[in-house]
Amino acid sequence: MRRKIGDPILQPGLYERRKVPKEIEVRLSWFVPIKFMKSWYTSCNYVGVAIAERAFHELDRKIYWIGYVKGDNSRPKVRDLIEKTRKTTNFTPDRIIALNVTINVNYHGGRVARFCKQIVTTCMPASGDSGSLVVTLRKKQ
Repeated sequence: MRRKIGDPILQPGLYERRKVPKEIEVRLSWFVPIKFMKSWYTSCNYVGVAIAERAFHELDRKIYWIGYVKGDNSRPKVRDLIEKTRKTTNFTPDRIIALNVTINVNYHGGRVARFCKQIVTTCMPASGDSGSLVVTLRKKQ
């Protein structure tokens, strides 16, 4: 399904919900399209990302079960402790086990996308976890 700017962002997603609600809380404002493989030699995806906009006064910077996040300029390292809150696997404390990994990800209908320069953790995401923010413990406030 091809997405476009202004499309509704639903949580849970349309696949789980089965119908679009009458009131849409947020809409797609920017995204990086995923490039699917056409052969074994293909270009890489580096991110799978989308941004939804909402009125500033309606936002809450707190992340469920993680709290507030404060960024810094440090790079992730193997063995760093991390935290994620995701739709399918919920809250998962984890550890980074590899950096700079290339991985092929299977999507619906036999489509495959190659992602390069990825971070691998001890508890990898499941279907529906895409777009979850991953934070190191040292980046927590």
